[in-house]
Amino acid sequence: MSRQVTLMPSLLEHIAFSGLLALPLSKKPKWILGLCWVAAIPDLDIFLGLHRAAFHSLITLLPVCTVLVITAHYLRPTFFAPALFVSFCLLSHTLFDFLGGFVAILWPLIPASFQLNIYILIVNTGTGLIPQLVIEPFIAPLTEVTAPSTGLLLAPFDVVFSLIFLTLTINKAWPNLWSSLRSRLRSPT
Repeated sequence: MSRQVTLMPSLLEHIAFSGLLALPLSKKPKWILGLCWVAAIPDLDIFLGLHRAAFHSLITLLPVCTVLVITAHYLRPTFFAPALFVSFCLLSHTLFDFLGGFVAILWPLIPASFQLNIYILIVNTGTGLIPQLVIEPFIAPLTEVTAPSTGLLLAPFDVVFSLIFLTLTINKAWPNLWSSLRSRLRSPT
């Protein structure tokens, strides 16, 4: 018998997740540090009473991301890579929420919320342990999911994940920062 789980990532996890994924690919980590905060924008739909619907919907996000990337490409080619990253941040937010929590990914066309749980279940057969990949889709009425009952909860994982992201980003953006700070602290001025 399967059990439904709702684990929504925190704002810090969204920000650190998008930044950590993009950091190894980036030639300019300073703008990743400056733009990764965009990953928190979809959660602003809580103020509309449509949390995990209005700004989490692919019907809403895909046109916005498309216009952003095309506009950057034709009007300001130097902004093309940052526009791609901003689009990635927005879309990764929805994907990250969808993999563990209900999201109205097709709102307003389909007024329902969907969830996809993916996990590995270790089954004891009596003769050994066998891992099984479990994929469980769920659907719920939109009214049950968009209720304004969201709070900010910071788990130790959120803080650690965010600190790792910040440390790696600062290290890549300013490689000599730590040695410069150490030498300034050692030498009296």
